[in-house]
Amino acid sequence: MHKFGGASLADSAAVRHAVDIIRRHAPEPTVVVVSAMAGTTDALLGVAQQAGAGESRTVASLIARLRSRHAEVARALLPAGRGRADVLAYIGDVFEELESLAQGLRLLRELTPRTTDYLASRGERLSARLVAAALEATGTKAKYVDALDLVYTDGAFGQAAPDFPRTDRSVQRTLIPLLAQGVIPVVPGFIGATPEGEVATLGRGGSDLTATLLARGLGAARVSLWKDVPGLLTADPRVVPDARVIPQLHAREAAELAYYGAKVLHPRALIPVAGRRIPVYVRPFGDPDSAGTEVSERVAPARFPVKALTAAGGQTLVTVTGNGMLGVPGIAARTFHALHERQISVSLISQASSEHSICFSVPETLAAEARESLEREFAGEIARGEIDGVELTLGVATVAVVGLGMHGTPGVAAAVFSALAAGRINVVAIAQGSSELNISVVVDARQAGEAQRRIHAAFQLSRIAGGGVIQPERMEVVLLGFGQIGRTLATLIGLLGGGVLADVFTRRTRTARLWLMIASLLLCAPCLYALGNGHTLTATRLAAVAFGLFSGLMMGNIFPGAFEVVPIDTRASAVGVLNLCGGIFSGSATLFGGLWKQSLGIERLLTFTAVAYFLAGIALIVGLAVLFLRDYERASL
Repeated sequence: MHKFGGASLADSAAVRHAVDIIRRHAPEPTVVVVSAMAGTTDALLGVAQQAGAGESRTVASLIARLRSRHAEVARALLPAGRGRADVLAYIGDVFEELESLAQGLRLLRELTPRTTDYLASRGERLSARLVAAALEATGTKAKYVDALDLVYTDGAFGQAAPDFPRTDRSVQRTLIPLLAQGVIPVVPGFIGATPEGEVATLGRGGSDLTATLLARGLGAARVSLWKDVPGLLTADPRVVPDARVIPQLHAREAAELAYYGAKVLHPRALIPVAGRRIPVYVRPFGDPDSAGTEVSERVAPARFPVKALTAAGGQTLVTVTGNGMLGVPGIAARTFHALHERQISVSLISQASSEHSICFSVPETLAAEARESLEREFAGEIARGEIDGVELTLGVATVAVVGLGMHGTPGVAAAVFSALAAGRINVVAIAQGSSELNISVVVDARQAGEAQRRIHAAFQLSRIAGGGVIQPERMEVVLLGFGQIGRTLATLIGLLGGGVLADVFTRRTRTARLWLMIASLLLCAPCLYALGNGHTLTATRLAAVAFGLFSGLMMGNIFPGAFEVVPIDTRASAVGVLNLCGGIFSGSATLFGGLWKQSLGIERLLTFTAVAYFLAGIALIVGLAVLFLRDYERASL
């Protein structure tokens, strides 16, 4: 199943490129779904609106441009002959009918959703005729099949919902015989037939839905959606310059991105193939050899929890507050019933456990209507003071952070809010479901771009292995035997990390150096005094002197410089460093490595060692003092 969007059919060169892609896959059974040529649907809607307003000159100009454009593409694509003549005749008939409809609208000055859908359906039908004729001109067996013979919907004009069982039957009945004959069916997207047989549209971008509907009925091996983007990206590249293509995405993640403003996929396009094991590929039209993004249910959650983020602008936060809402059943039901009566969709809901308020976001264009309907619904409660009123917060945007792996991963929300706090971005409202698939935050619309960039950077989504909860970027280096070579190495690491070693224990080790040097002298002094006065050099005193000298050297020279933290652009555990240097350093490396592997960490290791040396030093000082005093008393006597 191949679907080509409007940008992929912008002109004759683009249509010719689409034909080449189709022919490349022609050895396997293929069905093609097409959108209207770029800009055609908008122009047709403009014709409907201007005609309804009585603007005859504007309508005539729009129709003339559309007619000329489609005729020029047909002449460029098709060789002279009967095929070109038939297509040009069809184009002429379509626009003559459009002129008649526009004339009727100018007289009636009334534009209904039914009429709008009927007018807008012409774009997809025209492009499907052109693509089918272009394929036939290259010797490829192709046939135009009208979507009204395949896709059946309800009667909701402008946003029709497909009838799956009836569509499945018609698809199998109509397309399977054509495929068996080696014919490529070319089907206009975006439209379907109501129960009364009238034309209804599936909503803007509904050609994606048409493609997945046909794939469902046929049990297709895959669906390729050819777009003017390289695939689904980690963020909007116009807002986040370092956004990258996501190779694989779970269907639930893709649906979240589609619902929250990512325009690459139609929000409902994945519903028909749910549970059918039909992968959907979003592929770049300009680079057919690129894999793009695979969207399927067989994609396992990655070990990196966050996959992408998106934002929906043009939102208004509506807040209903009041002390009388606490414990009163039905407040939420009445709130959303009032919105449902006005056909107002809610994209985000947030309510505290205190039940003092409930807030939700709606499109900014519908905010005033939403407040009016709620004030009417709760007029009695407002009059009694049980509800304070309905407040609107204009100019906000919803930023959604999406990832199936967020479930059960600690620190994701903290990373999001830390990134926003670092940019001094205030969070107006928060929403997260128990599935933990999506964290949505409402921010000032003017800060939405900065919010996306900061969250994107916080999770390092620009990297191939990005998406995890990022710890501070640093390497913890343990230098055992911090002498001349160690100092030289530390200087080199400091230059690599930005010129300065960031010793997190600088203050502590400077103080420790002083006190430990004093302790070293205290340990050595009694024995040295005894030896200087001619006392016998016993084994105990020799051991004390050796320990004192060792302590002075170890604590005063090695220990204070043994723990350095260097902020460089990589992260590695000290275990790796110790394993690398284990053959060079003495047995102390094994000791410290073992302590590290037991998760003591640098700070605990420092404290553990300092306490151990301190206690040993105190015990030795007391013991030596006793020996010294005893020998001194004997010498005095």
